[in-house]
Amino acid sequence: MPIYEIESDRVVPVPSMQPAPVAFLPEARSVVEHHLDSLLGEPVMPVHHALPDEDAPYLTALDAHGAVVVVELVGMLDASALVAALGRAGRAGGQSRGELVAGYDHGPEAFGTDHAMFLARVPSLGATQPHVRTGGVRLVLVCASAALTTVDALDFLRQPGMQVDVFRLGVVRAPDGRRYVDVSPLGDSARGPRGMESMPSAASSVSSPSARTAHAPAASAPAGYAAAMAHVPASVALASVPALAPGSAIEVDP
Repeated sequence: MPIYEIESDRVVPVPSMQPAPVAFLPEARSVVEHHLDSLLGEPVMPVHHALPDEDAPYLTALDAHGAVVVVELVGMLDASALVAALGRAGRAGGQSRGELVAGYDHGPEAFGTDHAMFLARVPSLGATQPHVRTGGVRLVLVCASAALTTVDALDFLRQPGMQVDVFRLGVVRAPDGRRYVDVSPLGDSARGPRGMESMPSAASSVSSPSARTAHAPAASAPAGYAAAMAHVPASVALASVPALAPGSAIEVDP
C-alpha cells in the first residue's frame, strides 16, 4: 500500500525501501510473532518453529478449524526459494494430527489444554465447538523482495481458491530518524529491485542466521499457549501499535 507524506501544500509519496539484509530477519520475525493474527486476518495457534538445521517451515500453525498454516520468511523470493517453501508446506500439510502434536513447541502433553484455550478465544467457535479439521494448507510467504523470474508462478499460486499469500516487508524512514516496517501484499508494482536502506557499519557486520531457523524456542521457556503468545524476541522491540492490517506500518524502536 503506498504511503504518502503530507506537506504544507502537497502530498508526496514516500518510497518503501528494501530492508538491509541484517535487518530483515529480526523485523520479519517480530511481525510474525506479535501481529500474525492481524496480518493473516484470522486467529492461528503457533505449533512449531523450525529448529536449527531442521528442514521445516519457519512456523507451522493451526487455524481455528484445524487447518495447517505455514509461514516462511525469505529475504529474496526467487524460484529456488519458492519451490523449497512449497515443498516444506506440502510436507507440513501431510503430517498426521499425532505428528503435529508431537512437534508442539511446548510439549505434546500441553497441546490439548493450550488448543482449548486457543479455541476459547475465537468468538465464532467458542470453547464447546468440536474440533473440525478441514484439510488443506495455507502458505504465507514474507519476503524482502521477489525476483522477476517468480512473477508467473506467484500469479498462478495466488489465483482464487489457492491458499498462498505473499507479503513484502519494506522500511520507511521518517525525517526524525524513526523507522517503520511496512508489510503489504505483493502486487505487480512491488516486484523487482528497489532501493536498500543503509545501516550503521556496526550493525552490518553482524551475520544473519537462517530465516527459517533463527527462532528456536528456548529450552527453559515456560510451557503453554499463553507463554508462546507472550514471547518477545530480544532483537527487536516494537512500539505499541493497534492491530496490524495488511499494508500497515509498524514502528520499530531503534
